[in-house]
Amino acid sequence: MDQNIENVYHDLVDKIKRYSSSLNEDLLKKAVEWSHNTYREKLHFSGKPYFEHCLNVAQILVDLKMDYETIIAGLLHAIIIDTEITTDEIRKNFNESIANLVSGFSQISELRLKSNDLKQEDILRKLILSIAKDLRVIIIKFADQLERLRAIDVTFDERNKTFVQNIAQETMSIYAPLAHRLGVNRIKQELEDLSFKFLNHDTYQYIQQRLTESRDVQERYINLIINELSERLRSLNVEAKISGRPKSIYSIHKKMVNRGYSLDKISDILAIRIIVKEGDSPDTRYRDCYTALSVVQELYKPIQSLYADYITNPRENGYQSIHIKALFEPQQSPLERRIVEVQIRTDKMHEKAETGIAAHWLYKERKSKMDEVDEKLSFIRQKVLEDALDPDKFMQSLNIDDLFRDDIFIFSPDRDLWQLPKGSTPVDFAFHVHTDVGLHCLGAKINGKLVQLNTELKSGDTVEIITSNNQQPNRDWLKFVKTNKAKSRIRHWMKQSQFEQSRKLGEEMLNKALKSFHLEISNDELRSIARTFKFDDYSNFLSAIGLGELTINNVIRAVAPEKLNETNDESLLKRIIKRAKGNEPGVKVQGEKNLLITFAKCCQPLPGDKITGFVVRGKGVVIHRTDCKNVPKLLENPDRNIDVQWAIDPDKKFVSRINMIAENHRGFLRSVTDTIEAMNSNIVSIDMKTKDTLLNNIMAIEVLNVNHLARIISKLKSIKGVIRVDRIEGDGSIDYI
Repeated sequence: MDQNIENVYHDLVDKIKRYSSSLNEDLLKKAVEWSHNTYREKLHFSGKPYFEHCLNVAQILVDLKMDYETIIAGLLHAIIIDTEITTDEIRKNFNESIANLVSGFSQISELRLKSNDLKQEDILRKLILSIAKDLRVIIIKFADQLERLRAIDVTFDERNKTFVQNIAQETMSIYAPLAHRLGVNRIKQELEDLSFKFLNHDTYQYIQQRLTESRDVQERYINLIINELSERLRSLNVEAKISGRPKSIYSIHKKMVNRGYSLDKISDILAIRIIVKEGDSPDTRYRDCYTALSVVQELYKPIQSLYADYITNPRENGYQSIHIKALFEPQQSPLERRIVEVQIRTDKMHEKAETGIAAHWLYKERKSKMDEVDEKLSFIRQKVLEDALDPDKFMQSLNIDDLFRDDIFIFSPDRDLWQLPKGSTPVDFAFHVHTDVGLHCLGAKINGKLVQLNTELKSGDTVEIITSNNQQPNRDWLKFVKTNKAKSRIRHWMKQSQFEQSRKLGEEMLNKALKSFHLEISNDELRSIARTFKFDDYSNFLSAIGLGELTINNVIRAVAPEKLNETNDESLLKRIIKRAKGNEPGVKVQGEKNLLITFAKCCQPLPGDKITGFVVRGKGVVIHRTDCKNVPKLLENPDRNIDVQWAIDPDKKFVSRINMIAENHRGFLRSVTDTIEAMNSNIVSIDMKTKDTLLNNIMAIEVLNVNHLARIISKLKSIKGVIRVDRIEGDGSIDYI
């Protein structure tokens, strides 16, 4: 280690030891050497050595009194992004905690804000908290962001204006609000001011110039107030540190915007802070705070409506201080009267506030209640506050594994962010984006890779939904979707779709029956008949016929009871359909486009199987294989039996289940998947179990017809080690793909 780097190391050691008794000097020394050697040749965008940027980030963390692990991670923060060094190497050379901090920084640094959409900003902040897991990762990011802005402030060039404004917008939208919520006020204010400078340069320059022009006057005000307060407090034997300053440029700008004032009309831009010693006993603990308050009220005219006692009534985050605004009227000075904001607190309150997490958690947020980020963070509040004065304990309080543990955050291909419950799938995401996207969801890609629709999403995934106007929801989606929105939309569509299909089927059956008996009945008469069956809505009447809830026999009996006497041994339903169709046997099965058609799960018919249909109450026409074990029982009610025939699009695919028994050997599954892919099929699901040397593999695969399935089974049987392959004829859901 050369002398300059040696000096850097010792300087860090000296500063850390001033506030912490915990320091692994060997690891710190190694981190300084790693950072220096890694970035020896690399330049920061400012033109300076990149190592200086890393060192400056570490110095900011030291100023925040962070633990040594965080400081080491600050020295190494971008090393995974910039080099081939991995998280495992950092873990091996340092420790698990440091490796996780650097890895976490790398993850959140890859996140970018697409637009200025407030909803998107809020979700991105939640995603950052979700990914970070340890609040120290975010503190490191604050330091990195601040150091970048400081470097820009020195090297700003109009040629890189877009780059600079992107960083500033990201800071103002994401990191400054997070710093505010986490109470890192010394960082928050500088982040805001520097970002504002680059985003609204003219306004920044105007306010800065006006403040500079009046600096002498402001200093005279501040000095007069400090002298008066100091003198009076000394006379009362109260030891106090009093400081004053103009408010930040960005906070002044916000006052101008919120109040609709010009800068000339804003008088309360001066802030005075009085810090007194905290008493040793309960009786004297806050005594000097209230003595100082009485002095302010004695010397200046208080504005009672702008008084808040956060000592007696602490903020929800535990923040304690007295805030009061008062009118300062110089007695022996040409200065005009001015409103001044005074904050009064003990040294321990100040230390707690300036440490980080505790300060101004919800300070001046114009809300009636906490938003979701505040609510999620609140559970760590009390422990953080208890340990805030002990840096070592304080850092142990910063684990946030439980934050948003029930949520995930998903990107669209356009980089819009969406918040979903944990366990959500691409179908949930599709319905969350828009109902029409969900209804026509054909497939999905996660991070560019095609996946099954029941794949569970993870935070940070980019999801692309593939849609088709011909695609419709699948009842099986209800088995895996997570969100209530997806479930309700699917059920609503199923209900509407079933109703429309059953209405059409009922209308077709009724028309065929009427024609079969040469009955001509007006629409008004049919509606009257529907009312006799207690159906005020004619469509509901037709749907009941289609669903088998109201039989044709009963309708014909109501229309023309004498016609039923002509019925011979052949069932009425069969006779109606035969007369309506002429010599063409059966009803064509054309999926779900025209008739309410479902396929029996007990036998799973495929195109090419011999089939028959039955009108089933509540389901319409259910298609079975003729050799299904349940057909004999169903034929006990012959009036419900319908002759059917296949009329399927040759490219339409069904799902069939097969069972394989084979010897378990290396490469077996790859051979199976390659074979199925070569046969123009796709695996929908797979359930593989092993016992001893045998493997039992149940798969659901896409097939065109029974012959296609037979060819696939034949090919699978030729794979080395396969003992048998059988079509599964029971259970499993059969629907169109």
